Amino acid sequence: MGFSLSELVSALFNGAPTPELAEKYTAQITALISLYICLVAVFLIGLYIRAVKKRPGLQEERRLFKVWIAWSLIFAILMICAYVLYFLLSAS
Repeated sequence: MGFSLSELVSALFNGAPTPELAEKYTAQITALISLYICLVAVFLIGLYIRAVKKRPGLQEERRLFKVWIAWSLIFAILMICAYVLYFLLSAS
């Protein structure tokens, strides 16, 4: 039994029938919230990259370094997203 959004929403409004299912649904909600936070972080870092590229008066080396660090952070957050998604889809 994998992830089912309809079961999760039903459990949110009606309550889980057993304590084991309540624990499972709690883990799934936590994973969904974590996934949302990761995607918002990636969006905000993308905005930061855009702002750094347009900033006048910044030395080219510093600009490239800041962009490189931001891209590294994006890929690290995407790896966290992949793990959370793996957990969400394999939770049973």
